[in-house]
Amino acid sequence: CSSDLHGLLPAVPGAPRQPYSPPVTPESLVFWGTVKPYKGVELLADLARDPAWAAAGLALEVHGRWDTSLAPLQAELRALGVTVVDDYLDGPALLALLRRPVVFLLPYRAATQSGAFYTLLHHGCRFLCADTGDLGALLRRHGLHDLLLAERTPAAVLQALQRLQAGGTALAAHLQQAQDDCTWSHTLAEGAAAYEPWSA
Repeated sequence: CSSDLHGLLPAVPGAPRQPYSPPVTPESLVFWGTVKPYKGVELLADLARDPAWAAAGLALEVHGRWDTSLAPLQAELRALGVTVVDDYLDGPALLALLRRPVVFLLPYRAATQSGAFYTLLHHGCRFLCADTGDLGALLRRHGLHDLLLAERTPAAVLQALQRLQAGGTALAAHLQQAQDDCTWSHTLAEGAAAYEPWSA
């Protein structure tokens, strides 16, 4: 994480890190965060219409305040049976969501850093990410390339989800290492070390 100069972000101040545990069968695929055009949430509509996704039996949810320009997409998702919570989540509601046995999806069309990513990592959550910006670079650095979508399609999401579930304890260990490396103490220490040659 040192090159990103960003560390873990607890959902509420003082919330302790949650270590990664062995995977369990997820009950839903969830997008959490403010819903803006660049976030790529339309991928959930593609999933809701996909027969292979329907056969997988995994629910779809979106939690977070929506940009008003995306009202037609929100209506489409609701009509397709996607659970939509158009609101900011307070601390207790967010902590409850992060504790659930779900997989989070970050389907961004464009991004550099994602605060949501560092919160999910802090709370020991499992996630899949579009291969964009620092997300792709960070996951590759920690041997987590299996969590990246090869493309923004339902088939790619299903394949990544299968890799996530098949990764078992080995993948959990990689996630734990990524969490450990992204603590603020570790991040700032490595960031300071990068400047040492200039101060010599």
